[in-house]
Amino acid sequence: KATVSVLYCRSITMTGITLKVLYLIIVTSLVMILLRKDDCHRQRRELLQAIAKREDEVYKEELRRFLHPNTTSAAVPQMKKDTKMSFEDEVREKWKRSAGLYQDKNLHPEFKNVVMVTMVNYAYEEMFENWKCHAHKHGLDFMVLAFDQNATKFMGNEKSIQLPGIETTEQIKLNSNRFNIMGCQKVDALIAFLEVGADVIIIDADCVFKEDPFPFFKDALQYDFVYQSNHPECQELPSDPKKMDPACFLLNSGFYYASSRNQELLNFFKKAMKSCYAHANSPNLSPSDGAGDQRAIQRAFNEELNMNPHFYGAWDSKLKTLPAVWKPIYNLEPPSFFKSARFCQQPSDVQLPSPTFEYCVLNPQLFPAGKHKVKKHDEIVAFHANHLPGGIERKKKQLAKNGVWGDNGKC
Repeated sequence: KATVSVLYCRSITMTGITLKVLYLIIVTSLVMILLRKDDCHRQRRELLQAIAKREDEVYKEELRRFLHPNTTSAAVPQMKKDTKMSFEDEVREKWKRSAGLYQDKNLHPEFKNVVMVTMVNYAYEEMFENWKCHAHKHGLDFMVLAFDQNATKFMGNEKSIQLPGIETTEQIKLNSNRFNIMGCQKVDALIAFLEVGADVIIIDADCVFKEDPFPFFKDALQYDFVYQSNHPECQELPSDPKKMDPACFLLNSGFYYASSRNQELLNFFKKAMKSCYAHANSPNLSPSDGAGDQRAIQRAFNEELNMNPHFYGAWDSKLKTLPAVWKPIYNLEPPSFFKSARFCQQPSDVQLPSPTFEYCVLNPQLFPAGKHKVKKHDEIVAFHANHLPGGIERKKKQLAKNGVWGDNGKC
């Protein structure tokens, strides 16, 4: 009995010790797991911080290369291209292949110097295929500027050119640094086309033609600059721009026409490009203060019309209070590339100091942007699915709602 009791007590003691050991092992393991998990989170944070820092350096280098083109740096790897030609040389060689606006070059000879240009990256392939389908449906011809090599490959090289600068393959968050840099690249590309004598229609791949735009593009040829309105409060276009809702002066850089007929407009866009790069990586500025191509062009546009340089403020209900800062547009104060400005609805027989900035805004009921309230959907010429939260899927739904989306490249 005594022996059994002793053994029994030892068994209990050993069991207790074993449980304690197991408990310590489990606790230690959990602590190690938590520490390791925390270490993983720390490493991930450090990695993301390093990436962010690296991207910041990339954008700063992009800006440095723009502002000081004669200097060199190994901080950013140069973009690899399939050709040794410069972007400007490729534009010079290829733009006339797509000039004429229509595939049938004899159809509308008045467009012989007009080239329509859209931009796309690999993430936008499906969106581009839909845009292309509708463009071809109306017999339109175009060029494509690619933000990455993958996009160039699926589009082919004959009428596509890879943009110089940072490659962008994935979807990019609106108003991010990279998004803003992409906008600056667009303005940079536009200037290359203007310098070789091309009149250019810039159009995003989420702005899709529902009808043949010929009558409207023909009217555009008489102006220096024609743009799509970006603000939903722009509903009507009065004959006097001083009576127009200020919202109509808020342009959309995803759809506009620019003429190469005068040096002043080229200088206008060079000013916008420099402003775009200068603001693209400014951490102290909010997006509405000036980052991105739309704000840069808007700022140059406002200054050209002698408006408040900080007039831009999309979706801002305070816009209705801004007519107080609207100034006469006939006698512009320097600095200005033009000596006067004329809105398209104003009489053309009024003599103005030359050179005159001839500009117009597209009818928002015929060319609505994402937030416009369309009265008659069957009268839409082109719909622009911009400023819609939800990314590409939301854009597809809005395009389908307005009759300009076809799955699998069918339209």
